[in-house]
Amino acid sequence: APACCCRMAAERFAVGELVFVPDPDDAFVLRKVHSCGKGSGADARLEVTRVDGKGGVEAVRDALAVVEADPLSVDGAEDMVKFTNLTAAALLHNLRVRYARDQMYSCAGSILISVNPFKQLNIYTEKEMQRCKDADVKELQELPPHVYVIAEGAFRGMLVEQKMQAILISGESGAGKTEAAKACVKYIVARSHAASISDGSASQGNAKFIEKCIISANPLLEAFGNAKTVRNSNSSRFGKWVEIQFDASGFISSSKATSYLLEKSRVVEHAQGERTYHVLYQLCKGCSAEELRELHISDASAFKYLERSAKMQVIGIDDVK
Repeated sequence: APACCCRMAAERFAVGELVFVPDPDDAFVLRKVHSCGKGSGADARLEVTRVDGKGGVEAVRDALAVVEADPLSVDGAEDMVKFTNLTAAALLHNLRVRYARDQMYSCAGSILISVNPFKQLNIYTEKEMQRCKDADVKELQELPPHVYVIAEGAFRGMLVEQKMQAILISGESGAGKTEAAKACVKYIVARSHAASISDGSASQGNAKFIEKCIISANPLLEAFGNAKTVRNSNSSRFGKWVEIQFDASGFISSSKATSYLLEKSRVVEHAQGERTYHVLYQLCKGCSAEELRELHISDASAFKYLERSAKMQVIGIDDVK
């Protein structure tokens, strides 16, 4: 049994209990309560140690800012709605634990939370698609968090409820919004294609053509609307709304992509270490000699708006191809 409890501001903590302590570098860190002293408010004495036992005893400056560590967050739970106390500290620690295990997806109910791993993970496979497609209603809710689960839920909701569905993807620059959107579209297109094959209707050809157009549009949109920034090599400098229409059987009948709020100033000016839009460099490097003559294009360094970044290499992007 705990030997003592902290008084006043920290009285809810017992010796040996796990808590989240504010940290200037990591926002919050997991610690174990070592001792409790007298005092009230921010002056209440609270001493903690590292969970692994390394290092000495640390005195907490502000006991009011210390929060209880939810057991599920300590282990890295998939669904944070199940936390007894969903605090900012619990959320951040849970994401950190899962990130260290290469589990980039977590969720809070119907909200999917994605942390950019900045490396390739083998999680967008045909097997993963099939698992989502074959799952019944209960199994789908119990599958590990994944963008395919969200896409499958929207696809089923559209067919079963006969209502329009929307998937909203938001986040700061470099968070992975573009890749998440492409994964959603890829899954929905594949799901619709599977439905058209199983139906065996005459609309297969038209559906396949539309599917191809949707997938092929992404490179063009990225070329004209994406650029290298300090934080992201392929940053979307515009908002995008992709609308896909289906018939009652789940076949894609049409699609529309709307762009808005394009960062037009980037065409003529960009910060040091950044580039303007990919397409301008791709035209200079990817055109044949004949095309260069016809379009009156030369090396990117010959243009005022491109010369400063003409020689810059962007990881993961081939301007020639």
